[in-house]
Amino acid sequence: MARQSSLSQTSVLIFIAYCFYNLTCFGRLFDDSKSANYYELTRCVLFLVGEMAACKLGLYGEKGYRPWFMHGFQWCFAFSVVIWIAQILTAGNAKEEIRHTEVHAKKVQ
Repeated sequence: MARQSSLSQTSVLIFIAYCFYNLTCFGRLFDDSKSANYYELTRCVLFLVGEMAACKLGLYGEKGYRPWFMHGFQWCFAFSVVIWIAQILTAGNAKEEIRHTEVHAKKVQ
């Protein structure tokens, strides 16, 4: 007999909300929004947390089982988290440097 598996309504709603959040992130990136870095960082972290929860809850089959290709996704998203954190820190340093330059220029005048 074939094993029947289905997702709960909550799982489907969470997935749909995640898809809308992905579209929001991509829109902010294309619009060059100041908060795009934070949205993208949050999206990557949400994926990692959601994937770990799916593994723990047994949504892939047995509890603790993870398909082989999900390991690749985990590494890609973890690397993305590192890149976005570096981007946020670099952008913060650049803003501080611009502010410092503006203050120095006003003092010279």
